[in-house]
Amino acid sequence: MRRFGLIALLLLFALPAHAIQPTRLEGLDGMQALVISNAHPMLTLRLVFKGSGGIADSEGKEGLATMLAAMLKEGAGDMDAIAFKRRLERHGIELSFEADTDNLMVNLRCLTRDRDEAFRLLRLAITEPRFDSEAVARVRSEMLSRQRQIENAPFALAELRWMQTAFPKHGYGFPPYGTETSLDAITPPDLRNALRERLVGTRLVASLVGNISPEEAAALFNRWLTLPSGLPADEVERKIAPETAGKTVTVIRDGTQAVLTFGHEGIRREDKDYFAAFLLNYILGNGDFSSRLMQELRERRAIAYSVQTRLEEMAALPLFGGGVSTRPEKAEEAKAVIESEIRKLRKEGVTENELALAKRYLTGSFALQLDTDNELVAYLTAMQLYHLGDDYLEKRNAYLEAVTLEDVLRTARRLLAPEKLLWVVVTPAAPAKE
Repeated sequence: MRRFGLIALLLLFALPAHAIQPTRLEGLDGMQALVISNAHPMLTLRLVFKGSGGIADSEGKEGLATMLAAMLKEGAGDMDAIAFKRRLERHGIELSFEADTDNLMVNLRCLTRDRDEAFRLLRLAITEPRFDSEAVARVRSEMLSRQRQIENAPFALAELRWMQTAFPKHGYGFPPYGTETSLDAITPPDLRNALRERLVGTRLVASLVGNISPEEAAALFNRWLTLPSGLPADEVERKIAPETAGKTVTVIRDGTQAVLTFGHEGIRREDKDYFAAFLLNYILGNGDFSSRLMQELRERRAIAYSVQTRLEEMAALPLFGGGVSTRPEKAEEAKAVIESEIRKLRKEGVTENELALAKRYLTGSFALQLDTDNELVAYLTAMQLYHLGDDYLEKRNAYLEAVTLEDVLRTARRLLAPEKLLWVVVTPAAPAKE
């Protein structure tokens, strides 16, 4: 009862998407920015430096993007790491940096009254980081520890091996936290060069939500976030194709479960068939207990606790894929069931009832995805990175409603290719007996 009461409360206060109007800021020097003004006493900011993540790293310097992001909070200007942290804490400012396969991202949250101090410290961090040797050594040690954790976590290891197999000698296939050899090779001059090349205004996308007018936001960006120009992200985001071709890679690791990761090339967010693919993916493997794969693998056969598929957008190409864990002796059966369901979708598409239920859930739950400033910032960022249009929040549900059964079938035959799936199976050397 308490859970249903909470959902009802959220539905009562969640604003419809059409009531949320982002404003695109003009007159900025190189950067793109969208702002949503509201009455909350906080500002929530996300900056994305496109093409500045792992995709920009090179062989021998794997992990450079992750190290650069980690070092940006380790002191700046005349403040060492401890002094910088204390300055943030004094004003209750939350500031973090992270790098993924494509981008380097900054997240900032502060009280509106502290915005100038927050933006001053942000600018200091991205323009005058110290890269002190003691901090570099500590971050290097932390990254090695994180990479070891990945190697010992079956799902994370399966995803890493998938990327390494699909994208050999490319930034997508590099271990995100580097290797002992690559991290030893990364020096403070490497970090300074990466900072100068990657954190530039021509790669910057900004999303801001909070108690601030568009005019005030533009003034804030122009004062604190005017950065030098540099090589555009498009020059880094080399278009590639994954090396999948129906391969299966087996990795032997101690444990009690087998973890399977699979995937092949996907579909871009800007593509006219994306929303058909979105509904298709939900019905296949992203609809919790209602999805076909959950019904087949868990409800009917009881050989998997959970299974999921996803559409993933990346700068160089999109991906379709998923993962499942099962008992080692059931790994081949799970693989066969997944491939069989994909073939069935390619041949027959989905039913009218499946499509109607998927639309009802995905449109009805959309408002709940916009009820926090962090979620709004995430959508504003996606709208800009994937060129979805400034009216996306208003039109998104209509795009879903317009999808027909014929659209889904056509997209299934275009997107899904079970014979091209790359499989990575992480499993014990000696399968457990039933």
